[in-house]
Amino acid sequence: MNIGAQGHAQTQQTVDDLSIEASLARHKVALDKSSLIKALQNPDSTVRWLAATKLASEKDNNAIALILAAEQDEKEPEAKTNMAYALALAGNDEGFHALRETCKAGNQTLLIRLRAAKYLARMKDDSCLPNVLEMIRLESKSRQGAILMLPLFRPASNEQRSKIREVIRACLFDREELVRSAAASALADLKDVDGMQDLTRAIANERVDFVRQQMANSLKALQAH
Repeated sequence: MNIGAQGHAQTQQTVDDLSIEASLARHKVALDKSSLIKALQNPDSTVRWLAATKLASEKDNNAIALILAAEQDEKEPEAKTNMAYALALAGNDEGFHALRETCKAGNQTLLIRLRAAKYLARMKDDSCLPNVLEMIRLESKSRQGAILMLPLFRPASNEQRSKIREVIRACLFDREELVRSAAASALADLKDVDGMQDLTRAIANERVDFVRQQMANSLKALQAH
């Protein structure tokens, strides 16, 4: 599922992209609690969220309170979202709430909203699934990433699971080649063997070499299940 990250991985860093301790060391931040708390006020937003993430991993109640205050004061969207994720991983309800609000926020960039949705999906929280589906329906600039994210969701209802499969299969025939390629990859990630008929038809129609190759690879993966 790397395709979706390619569009923004070079300019944005996520919590799971990095070795937190190594990154803090590169920023010359010591790993003791006092240094990490001080780093929450660092002028560099990357240092702030790295420090918050390391502190949150210790699950110290006093530190969690400080991280929550830092998250609420944070103005840089990337750092704020990563701090919320760190809080959520530590079991803090305010972290979950902040991520849910971010993925719904119309005043945030699509990439930040998708990041919040991805973090929630990884923690088995499907509350942002409707927002991701809406991004795809509205043909936003982040459709490729949104499509690739769909297999992360594991909704409880059959209706929602069917909707995910329906959207991915429909995107196999989208006018945009990157969307078609993303849909083929997502279909394989979802292990949607019932979608092989649509995928076979899409391969027969496809005229772009790299997309057809992605589709063929996905078909092969599905046939192996």
